[in-house]
Amino acid sequence: MRQIGLVIKTEGNRAWVKMQKGASCGEEHCPLSSSLIDDSQDDFYTVCAINSVGAKSGDQVMVEVEDLFLLRTAFMIYILPILAGILSYALLNYFLKIPSLTYTGTFLSVGIIAILLKRADRKLNFPYRIVELGTASVCISCPLKNRNEQQKLKP
Repeated sequence: MRQIGLVIKTEGNRAWVKMQKGASCGEEHCPLSSSLIDDSQDDFYTVCAINSVGAKSGDQVMVEVEDLFLLRTAFMIYILPILAGILSYALLNYFLKIPSLTYTGTFLSVGIIAILLKRADRKLNFPYRIVELGTASVCISCPLKNRNEQQKLKP
């Protein structure tokens, strides 16, 4: 997946890039990029990317992250809790046969998975990489191309 962003600062072969939330998953229509879910109340986020093209502060760049990594992450976030809930319900229902304990155990297992995912999120580093300097002609469907000046990325 590729997304356009603005380099805020560089340090060696690394660059901190400011990118717009939701630009990669349906613009404002993505519920997970909503400020109602995100605590920061900000429409942008900053990532540390490998600066293989020598971008400088203030440059618009194309940032890439591997699709397979995103799919694995999406599986862990969305599917793993569901599978844990179904599996724990089935096992507890089979062995205990007491509905209240089964439901309690199921909710606890999903809660534990949620806590583990939250802790893993702090350690998880997306392998972002700057692949090219971005201009309006580079990205035909650029999320910043037809926006007002107030909505464009600012350093």
